[in-house]
Amino acid sequence: MELVDAQCSRCGASLEVPPSAEQVVCTYCGGTFQVRPGSGEVQQASGPDEDAALAWLTRYGENKSLDTVMMLDLSDQKVSDKDLVHLRAMPSLFQLNLNHTNISDAGLLTLSWLPKLSMLELEGTSITNAGLVAIGKSPSLTMLDLSDTEVGDEGMQHLAGLRLLELLSVNQTQVTAKGLAHLASLPKLSTVYFNDAKVTQLGLLRQGLMKFLRDEISLKMEGPEVVDDDLTRLSELRKLNTLYLDDSSISNGGLKQLRAIPKLQTIFLSDTAISDAGLSHLAKIPRLEYVCLTGTKATKKGVTALQKRCPKLDIIDDY
Repeated sequence: MELVDAQCSRCGASLEVPPSAEQVVCTYCGGTFQVRPGSGEVQQASGPDEDAALAWLTRYGENKSLDTVMMLDLSDQKVSDKDLVHLRAMPSLFQLNLNHTNISDAGLLTLSWLPKLSMLELEGTSITNAGLVAIGKSPSLTMLDLSDTEVGDEGMQHLAGLRLLELLSVNQTQVTAKGLAHLASLPKLSTVYFNDAKVTQLGLLRQGLMKFLRDEISLKMEGPEVVDDDLTRLSELRKLNTLYLDDSSISNGGLKQLRAIPKLQTIFLSDTAISDAGLSHLAKIPRLEYVCLTGTKATKKGVTALQKRCPKLDIIDDY
């Protein structure tokens, strides 16, 4: 029998109905439709409330067997904890996007039904540290986005068992470097996004979390709290080419450690106590192209001597 296409106005699922049909029950959400015979055009619809009819069903059309679904995008939909019971029918689910939905910590208990879940996105939800307990019991996770949620340092300890985790996003959260230290032993975790979070590059250095900085080409370590000891491991950052040390407590002796940074090209040292004695260390940085010395104790004589030793070096000073 030839079928015509119709679309459920409750959940958006694509359906095929006989051309003579006047009433159709949606296979997915249970909504009942009055259709115009021969066209599949929906005239009226009744059934579950809209927020109970998951909008994701429109993405699969004819697929009546949800146990084969691997990717599910529910972002920005009217989805709450009670709707997630439908995930029970999706044991093959690999990627789940719940960004900007109304789910809470309680809804995350459904993750126990998803043994193959690898990628989970929760940006802009009300998830807290308590919800991370359930997430920590999802051993297949390789990517987790917690941006703009209520999580903090305390919750990070619940993720310490995710041995396959490769990428974590904690943008716009209360997480600090101290919290990320709970994840230092995760063998595959190499990428952490922390824009507008409480994480600082200096904090990561002091926690010994060098693997989260290895792809950085620029480090900002400004302010009087930065001291010589903070420079000791910078040689491990093989891609680093720009270093901001303005207004820091770095001494002349501390600059000696910068010689071991293989690709360092640019250094900002404004408003520090660096004097002529420290300039000799700068001259030995093999790829140095630019240095800013404004507001330091370097004299005109010392700067002139540095320029003579390094004629191609661009020096910004007070003279």
